Amino acid sequence: MRNTLLLFIFLFPISMFSQIPDLTTDELKEDVQYLQEALYECHANVFRYYPKDTLDYYFETFQALVDTSTNKRLFENQLREVITKVGCVHTMAFLPTKKAKKKEEKPTWIIPFKVFTDGKKLWVADVLEDSLLHYKGVEILEINGRDTDRIVDRLRKHQSADGYNMSFSKRFLNRGLYFNLLATRYYGTDSLATFSFGRTGKVETRKIPSIDLKTFKPKKKKKITYWRSMMKNHFFRIDSTTNTGIIKIAAFKPYNRKTQRFYKKAFKTIEQSGVENLVIDLRDNLGGNIFEAASLLSYILDDQHYYTLEREKNNLKKYATASTKFANKMIYLKRNIFSFRKRYKKDSFHIIEMKFKPSKRFNFDGKTWVITNGMSTSSSSYLAAYLKHQGNATIVGQEAGGGEAGNNGGFYAKILLPNSKIKIQIPQYWLNYHLVEDKGTGAIPHYPISPKLKDIIQKKDVELDFILKEIEKEKKK
Repeated sequence: MRNTLLLFIFLFPISMFSQIPDLTTDELKEDVQYLQEALYECHANVFRYYPKDTLDYYFETFQALVDTSTNKRLFENQLREVITKVGCVHTMAFLPTKKAKKKEEKPTWIIPFKVFTDGKKLWVADVLEDSLLHYKGVEILEINGRDTDRIVDRLRKHQSADGYNMSFSKRFLNRGLYFNLLATRYYGTDSLATFSFGRTGKVETRKIPSIDLKTFKPKKKKKITYWRSMMKNHFFRIDSTTNTGIIKIAAFKPYNRKTQRFYKKAFKTIEQSGVENLVIDLRDNLGGNIFEAASLLSYILDDQHYYTLEREKNNLKKYATASTKFANKMIYLKRNIFSFRKRYKKDSFHIIEMKFKPSKRFNFDGKTWVITNGMSTSSSSYLAAYLKHQGNATIVGQEAGGGEAGNNGGFYAKILLPNSKIKIQIPQYWLNYHLVEDKGTGAIPHYPISPKLKDIIQKKDVELDFILKEIEKEKKK
């Protein structure tokens, strides 16, 4: 959780030349077997959401695909899809890449639309070329002869959320150009793409030029000036109409004295301004440093809160890379010499207990609102869960992509598949929040609100608008 989950990592190979060598079927099958053994023996909670026989079936299916095809793209994509069955947002693959030389660079074609999906169908939410503006809001039925409902279903399997969550994959495809990049990765795109559009019951098929991502220059966004206080990934303002404090955290990174000063200044201003309602916006916050999230919590919770990091003995020495083994030794040394954490064993588990006290000054005692969506994961889902269950906060938006009961993280090991040289990140601890029984979901909103296509096109913030209207209603009573 200390490292923010950066989504470009998932799509990194799109803009690079994949360095996976040409391998035989036996070598690829050996990598699949190695991955299965390493996950089973090193992951903190590999069978938490799906039993062993289910995961065995997915790996057997993967092996069968390798029998029929050694296509590198198929192997890479199927590997990611089998990893998602663990139900852990922090378990991921890093493909071996090397920056291409200028002479070797080839265009990276993507479709010229920003899209919106409800999880099944696909529409044009925006365009990358002004000449295509008349397609805004139009449904896309096919891309290069493939039904878009099948494309969406396939791409939603690319990256896992925690547990059984499905809101992450939907938001993932609606965010920026991630659909475009994934579609290119899975299916490829030429300089011309063929689209079938649905307009008032009629189907229109047309070839439209693709966009070369390497030369594409997006329009500059207008600078937002209404924030009262800003630093990297952190924003604060007071809505003058409702006297509501709004804190937007894009990522819990960096964690240093500047962020601590940011929170202190924000909550001091909130107290001095007599603010009674506070909105914490965690949309698209993929996490970062959990201690920063705990620091924010200390200004809202009245009592001490804690979580535990739990793991059983694993076989990390057999599989981990040399850098992971070294980092593991350094962390162990630091914890034994400098640690203030409580450590103990219970049954077969090694447990580290982390406790955090509330702030002595500027502690907020008004009503807290939290906005989440599918890409609120890791440290941000931890924050949302504690605010919901210990801070009496009201959650608005979509189910958080990170677990409500806890998640796998704390410390990460890297293993290297012997032939393809793909690195796999495996979390070593289960972070238990001790709040609710684990049902495999993220923090469920009290008010489920999702933007529709027309809201996206009109750039409406339906979640925040709903909260401010509710605050106005309460003040009129």
